[in-house]
Amino acid sequence: MRRVEIVSKYSPYLRLQFLSIQLTAPQPRRHKVLMSLRYWNAWDVIFFDTDRMRTALPRRARFNSDEALIEFAQRAGGIKMSEDRQILDMMIQRKTGEITLNLTDEQYTKLRR
Repeated sequence: MRRVEIVSKYSPYLRLQFLSIQLTAPQPRRHKVLMSLRYWNAWDVIFFDTDRMRTALPRRARFNSDEALIEFAQRAGGIKMSEDRQILDMMIQRKTGEITLNLTDEQYTKLRR
């Protein structure tokens, strides 16, 4: 491996920043999946790959309560900030919507079965 030295008046700061980037632990791979939800006596959920063709995944879900839907979205990485929760609440009021989930490898393989 070749090492490149950056020489400028900010070089100690740049070297420190470069080292901190190398020392961070690798993050687990995440899969982006679109969750489309619609209420008809219960929450019907269809999952789609976020590829260009928007391929539907074989597994579907059905939730009997709003709380179960919200809990699932939290566990699947769809709610990261309070704004995401507010958007999901609006979708629940409208009884339809779509939200992007960030799934782990294990969660994604379960959806693909």
